[in-house]
Amino acid sequence: MSINSVIVTSAAGLQAVVRDASVDEIIVTSRLEGVKSLRLSPGQVLRAEGHDVAIHFDEDSDGLEIGPDNAVRNITLLAAPNQRVIFNDPATPHLGHIELRNLAVSGRVELIVDAGDVGGGFIDIDGLDIRAANTSTVEASHGTVAGALTLLNTAQDAASTLTACLAGLRLGRIGKPLASGGIRVLGPITVPRLETGGLYCNTDAAEALPHGASAIQVGPGAHVDLLQLCATIVTHGTRCHIIDNQGSIERCLGSDKLATRGTAASIIVNHGQWHSLELAAPLETRGDAADALLLQDGQLEFADLTHVATHGPGACALRVNSRAGRVSIRHGVRTRGDALEQDGQPQGAYGIVIAASAKLRELVVKGGIQTQGEGSLPLILHGRIATLSIEDGVAHGEPYDRN
Repeated sequence: MSINSVIVTSAAGLQAVVRDASVDEIIVTSRLEGVKSLRLSPGQVLRAEGHDVAIHFDEDSDGLEIGPDNAVRNITLLAAPNQRVIFNDPATPHLGHIELRNLAVSGRVELIVDAGDVGGGFIDIDGLDIRAANTSTVEASHGTVAGALTLLNTAQDAASTLTACLAGLRLGRIGKPLASGGIRVLGPITVPRLETGGLYCNTDAAEALPHGASAIQVGPGAHVDLLQLCATIVTHGTRCHIIDNQGSIERCLGSDKLATRGTAASIIVNHGQWHSLELAAPLETRGDAADALLLQDGQLEFADLTHVATHGPGACALRVNSRAGRVSIRHGVRTRGDALEQDGQPQGAYGIVIAASAKLRELVVKGGIQTQGEGSLPLILHGRIATLSIEDGVAHGEPYDRN
C-alpha cells in the first residue's frame, strides 16, 4: 500500500496539510516560526528530515494536538513553558496506537482519556526530552494538577485500561530544572516499562502545587511493571519528592544518585503496593523533615538500598508506618540534624523509626547507624520486627552544625 507523504517548508503549508485526511505522512524540512496550534488528522505521522528542524509555536498558543493512531518522530517542538506542547482531546473515546519517538520539546505533554468507561488505547513513548516546562501558574484540571508529562485515565471500568510504554524520558538539566512536577501516571493505566534518564524538577515557585509534587508519581489505579531509573534525579522544593507511589509498582531499579533539596521533600514515599525496590547508589536529602524513605501506607515487600543520608532537623533516613517485608541497607545510615517541632512534638533526625503501626519481617543494616544532633537517636522502635540485624553498631553525637 502506497503512503501519501507531503514535504512542508512553511507554517501556512503545515496548517493546510494537517487538515487533509488523505495525507499519511507530513515531513518538515526547515525551522518553522510563529505556528498556531495544530491538530493532526487521525492516522497521520509527523516527522522531521534534515538538520535544525523545529516547529516553534506562538507564545500564547498550545502546540500539537494528537489523536487516534498518530505518530510524531524525530522533531523539536517548542511551545511556551506554561503551555501544552503535545496534548489530545480528552473526550476522544479511544486513542488507538499513539507513538512519540525521539522528541525534544518545550512545554507540557498531556494525554488524558476522559470518555467515561469506553476509553483506552496504547501510548508508546521512546525518547522524550522535556527541556522546559512551568506549571507554577497552571490550575488543576480533571481533579489533578499538571506535571511536565501527565498521563491520565479517568475511567472506572478496569476493561478501559490504558497501556503506556515509556522509555528515554528526560526532564530539565543540571542547573536548569523544570519549574514543575515531573512524570504523572494517574488512573487505570498499565505501564510495562517506565525508564528515565536525568530528571531535574524545582517546584519552589509553583503556587498551584500546595501539596507538593514528585519527579515520578504513580497514582491510584496505575500499575508499573518495571520502573528503571538510569541517571541522577534531583528535586528542589517543599514536598517535592522523587517517587510518590499511590498505585502499584512491581519492581524499581536505580543505578544513580537520588537527591532532594527542600522541606519535607522525601526521596521515596509509598502509599500503595510495591514489590521490589533495588537502588545501587546513595539516597540523600537536605531539608527540614525530609525523610529519605517514608513507608506511609500500603506495603513494600523487598528493599535493597546502598547508603542513606539526611541533612536537616527532623529528617529521618528511614521511617516505617506500615507493613514491609525485608529492608536491607548495605553501606550504613547517616543523619545530621537536631529535633524539629512537628504536630506539637519534637521529632529528631532519627536514623530509623519503626512506628507502632509498622510490621516488618526483616531489617538488615550493614555499616551501622550514625546520627548527629540534639534529640536525634539512631533507632526508634515502637512497632514489630521479626528479625533485626545491625552490623558495625550505632552511634549518636552532638552538637550539630547546620552549616
